Amino acid sequence: MNTLIASLSIWSSLLTAPPEGEAPPPTREEIAPVEEAAPAEEAAPAEEAVPAEEATPAEEAAPTEEDAPTEEAAPAGEATPTEEAVPTEEAAPAEEAAPTEEAAPEPEGKRYTVVPEREGDPPYYSDADIAELRARHGLDPEPPPPQRRALWRCLIADQTCGVTFEVQATSAYALRMRQGDVSVDGDVIRWSSGRAQYDAQLNIPVVTQTIGKAKYTRFTLAPKGGVIASDSRDLWGNFGIAGRYFFGNKRWAPTLEFSTALTMQILGAGRCPSGQGTCAVPTRSPVGVQMDVGVGVGGFGSLVIGGQYDSPLAREDLPEQFRVASSGMFYIGFRGNIIWGLPAVGALTTHALATRLVEAP
Repeated sequence: MNTLIASLSIWSSLLTAPPEGEAPPPTREEIAPVEEAAPAEEAAPAEEAVPAEEATPAEEAAPTEEDAPTEEAAPAGEATPTEEAVPTEEAAPAEEAAPTEEAAPEPEGKRYTVVPEREGDPPYYSDADIAELRARHGLDPEPPPPQRRALWRCLIADQTCGVTFEVQATSAYALRMRQGDVSVDGDVIRWSSGRAQYDAQLNIPVVTQTIGKAKYTRFTLAPKGGVIASDSRDLWGNFGIAGRYFFGNKRWAPTLEFSTALTMQILGAGRCPSGQGTCAVPTRSPVGVQMDVGVGVGGFGSLVIGGQYDSPLAREDLPEQFRVASSGMFYIGFRGNIIWGLPAVGALTTHALATRLVEAP
């Protein structure tokens, strides 16, 4: 009987023996320590429990303690399940090296791309873009030239200036007239004389034109005031308004000028206070009116033609020496800014000649 049991034991050990090159299944004594270490599985990672699962076949077909051939058939315990767990512990450094794969080296500093500098000013339109834009807005194909600068810091009126102040002088030939004896039909006294006029005016732009970034004055109105001189020591004061229209933006552009004013005589020829001779005396005069129109170039000067009328003061209740007959004049001459000299010289010369050489009848 014992022989039969021994034979069965040998055959079972041969059937359960591992193939060549593999470790034999553990015996019951070897499996026992593993079962005692089971509580350690609670704190151990899942990888360490794998050898315990590999030992499951050994539990199903574990030989008895009496099976001596089992101990002899087992090679030297070089690869037990406990020893197989060692590579799992050695693989731990591989997990520590994982961050090196995720953390890619970053370049030091920031990278910049240098763009070559473009010619001109932004927004860097090409010539074709500019031509298309000007055509879209109805502008001239060629842009206007840059705005020029005015002469003498706008002391002479210019289209590039805003509000300007100027002093003008007029020298003109005058055909003077005065009413004679009212009882005689057509009794009018006429004589030739000279007329000198000095006016100060403040030009205010009322119509302007904008071309690109340049702004030009087209039409100005100016309050003005001054004096008018003629022969026989006659002197009038006047105050009114003047206007000038520019027909272009160039410095020598043609202009159309006009002026109108109220006048009153303040000096005239009369008997001297001493009773001997004739001299300039204050004159009581009603209000008159003066108007002229001219064509010129820029703000330098213009040829003017105009007239003046002095209303009479001939009430019957006034003494004869205080009565004033109606009078007037037509004149043609040159008016310009005194800054460039010629208008001032012409007005002073006319004034002197009319006072010394002409005597009213």
